[in-house]
Amino acid sequence: MQVPPVPDCPDGAAALKADLDLEERQLQRYRDRVAEAGELGLPDVAEALRPLLEQTQDHVIDLRDALGR
Repeated sequence: MQVPPVPDCPDGAAALKADLDLEERQLQRYRDRVAEAGELGLPDVAEALRPLLEQTQDHVIDLRDALGR
């Protein structure tokens, strides 16, 4: 696993934006994995990923709200 570099954030808004970018990318990865699990006939895997997807969706919504989007 490779961890992306932590961006240099000069202020709180920049930090929230960087976090939002990371969360949006993770959200797409979870969506892709849930779809992939469904296509492979692995409903238990898809079901196990759904809470993580939902939690990440909530984070994206909260960050967008905090940034006024």
